[in-house]
Amino acid sequence: MKVRASWVVITGVFSLLLLIGWASRGQEKTPQKATWEYKLVTGGGVSPVTAARTEKMLNDLGAQGWELVSAQPYPEQFVINQGDSSKTVTRYDYYFKRQAGK
Repeated sequence: MKVRASWVVITGVFSLLLLIGWASRGQEKTPQKATWEYKLVTGGGVSPVTAARTEKMLNDLGAQGWELVSAQPYPEQFVINQGDSSKTVTRYDYYFKRQAGK
């Protein structure tokens, strides 16, 4: 009778351990909260030369791990005189972020 009671206890403990292991199997670890660093870049207006420079700047920052979050028109417009004519240029603020420490 003692042997049978021992087997019942051992079987119960083993079943409980299996149940606990199975229940915790699909749980993910809580990810650590990411920390970010930010960068603000003010860029030029619209012209083929400026567009090419802006594209290069965006590609260079992307290669460094920076992600463009937003591009907002700069609150002020600038007038550029070109000989007999002038044009108004809107500049932009580019907001970037990347994970800190990378």
